[in-house]
Amino acid sequence: MKRFVITEEDRKHIMGLYEQLALLNIDPKNIYFGSGDNTKQIKLKAVNPETNQPLILKYNVMGKFGFANFGVHIRRIYRESNGAISAQVLPDSALGKEALKLIPEKFKSPDGWLNIEIPGKKIFEAISQLIKNKGDQANLDAGHGVVIKLTVANT
Repeated sequence: MKRFVITEEDRKHIMGLYEQLALLNIDPKNIYFGSGDNTKQIKLKAVNPETNQPLILKYNVMGKFGFANFGVHIRRIYRESNGAISAQVLPDSALGKEALKLIPEKFKSPDGWLNIEIPGKKIFEAISQLIKNKGDQANLDAGHGVVIKLTVANT
């Protein structure tokens, strides 16, 4: 019989994979999207129906406009009763800020953040992408030519 030594880092990685698989097997309408204000991460949260334990996956948020990729801050994110997500995003680079100028003012908050609303159908498609690629990454079409790219966060 062989014995394996698993380091604490390995254990955390294995548990993280388990949480990813468990969360991504939950009905997408029962997955909560959340974030703190002015952060670069989004959290997917749900309750494991087998253990009643909370499951949380963190994803880094990036923006894309045309061919330009850039970091974004996100705030005021919430999931509406119809499954859509509403939030405000703000690019953190000069390139992203230039792209933001191309979007009409009516889609921005008074302090210049881009208001986005992503329909529930697109959220379900993104969760399907996460399921297909084992939780690695997904793209959310936020409208106005903006794509929100989710990539799994290590912390």
